[in-house]
Amino acid sequence: MNGFRWIHTMGVLILLIFSITNGFAQSTLAERLDALCLEEHTWMGFWGVVLVARGEDILFEKEYGYADCDHSRPIHPNLKFRIASITKQITAAAILKLSEENRLTLQDPLSKYLPAFSKHPEITLYQLLTHTSGIVTLLNTSSELNDRIQTYPGETTLEKTLAYLHEQPLRFEPGEGFYYSNGGYAILSAVIEKVTGQSYADYLKKTFFIPLGMTDTGYDPNAYDESWAIPCHRLSVEPDAVEPAPWVNRDIPYGAGGLYSTARDLLKWSVALGKGELLQPETLRLMETPQSEVYGNGLGVFIEHPPFNGIRYRLVFHDGATAGSSTHLSRYVDKDLTIVILSNLDDYDFTMLAYQLAKIVFSEE
Repeated sequence: MNGFRWIHTMGVLILLIFSITNGFAQSTLAERLDALCLEEHTWMGFWGVVLVARGEDILFEKEYGYADCDHSRPIHPNLKFRIASITKQITAAAILKLSEENRLTLQDPLSKYLPAFSKHPEITLYQLLTHTSGIVTLLNTSSELNDRIQTYPGETTLEKTLAYLHEQPLRFEPGEGFYYSNGGYAILSAVIEKVTGQSYADYLKKTFFIPLGMTDTGYDPNAYDESWAIPCHRLSVEPDAVEPAPWVNRDIPYGAGGLYSTARDLLKWSVALGKGELLQPETLRLMETPQSEVYGNGLGVFIEHPPFNGIRYRLVFHDGATAGSSTHLSRYVDKDLTIVILSNLDDYDFTMLAYQLAKIVFSEE
């Protein structure tokens, strides 16, 4: 955790304590949620969109800050953001969908689909999904990594990335540890392409995004126009202390962090997943069941049981962080509550903010 992110996290904790002790005197739920987010914006320099919904019903949606680094465009609710590692949830769902269709099994060896990895025949798709394969991660501070990867053989960046990952030593023997790996999910996107004969982007679009009406979600590594929140890097909490984020080759993380979306599209995803519209009930249970008592990771998601008023609710979530983007998507399964936070600034951790937003909602019950 770098210095600014540490300062931000501690600042959020202080704000939460202050908010709790002062009781948020506002009379409506939306006002109380806005007061919390406004403190984050005012004191910690937050830019982005916050959406809170019960099922499909939006309880709160508001934007803060700017959509570009020179403060010329305000954030608006339909802006596209790089969603970073929230992508992993969608990649995992795609693999699980293919397993339901008997086009693969989670215990299949990776080498069945990508023979280049035959020197590690024990690595399975399940291990890639659960970050237990030992495959290294892909750091996305990326010009240096991109330059290195481009020296590897292959016609596409994905092929070069796979060649790079194949050459790296494993962190541990497959199945013998946990190591959060962007590399593992980049490999899974290649498996999807191998099994389906489609590009990763086309398969997701046809299988998930078009049926759900997620018209502002997809994969485009280079597109930026007025419909986008431009990735920025915050230098400090001062309002004007931002600059364009470092360039990142989005083709490298691919299925680990390459997608874009909007807050409302991610709500559609969360609702459909929770309703069982995307996966069969037993598959969804597997996805949202901790596969490790130590790390609490499911398949493409993390699971916690935070307490509210003495009751623990099941929380399924994933955060995302990349150059010029910080994101959070959580769903309180027992309460059908979705929280989406998307920012075009990097180095934010929204775990505590999302937790406090949920606490305000639950306090109304």
